[in-house]
Amino acid sequence: MHNNSPIPQNAAGREVPASAVRVPATVEAFAILEGRAPTGSVVETPTGSVTVGDDGRFALQAPAEGTWTIHVRRPAPLTPLRFNVVVHRSPRD
Repeated sequence: MHNNSPIPQNAAGREVPASAVRVPATVEAFAILEGRAPTGSVVETPTGSVTVGDDGRFALQAPAEGTWTIHVRRPAPLTPLRFNVVVHRSPRD
């Protein structure tokens, strides 16, 4: 069950202090974004979600270019985190 309280905005590209969460600030369109979060966290995007495994890593395929919002819901009682990742066109396009 999700908590409906507002999710704080965090700076993508930097680890959130005392959280063990890291999400890149930018990624190429349709590339694989790799990040870190505590084991058991659920990483949500508009197209689905993944649960972070024992190694603390997650991977997601980026969408087309634009701004991509990613929510990281860490195990209770930690506050969920929100990141906006800039998805840019590949230099080959």
